Amino acid sequence: MAINSKLHIREAAWILDNSGADFAFVSQDIAKGLEDLMDERACALIFVEQSAFSQMKEGQGLEAPVSLTADDMAWLFYTSGTTGTPKGVMISCGNLSGRWSYGKILKTELRKWLVDEV
Repeated sequence: MAINSKLHIREAAWILDNSGADFAFVSQDIAKGLEDLMDERACALIFVEQSAFSQMKEGQGLEAPVSLTADDMAWLFYTSGTTGTPKGVMISCGNLSGRWSYGKILKTELRKWLVDEV
């Protein structure tokens, strides 16, 4: 789950707590602010500047792809909360797949239209 870097640190801490995240990749410059604001159940903060992050990023990936269904959650993002507390929005694998397919169809149709017009 990505968190908008333009959010106030209080909003980012609330999102991490509310989402139930087990860990977060953060830069050291914002970690202190997060630690001070997060609940005692706080997720682990993994600093992107440290060698452990580089080793993890460059390490061996999964041996096999994870099997997912259309109903499985693929992405969790939070609204900006401009009218109140940010709300978590769950996007399913099926929703992403449908949007990707629709985008491909639109792109193909747009190309046809542009070629016909030239």
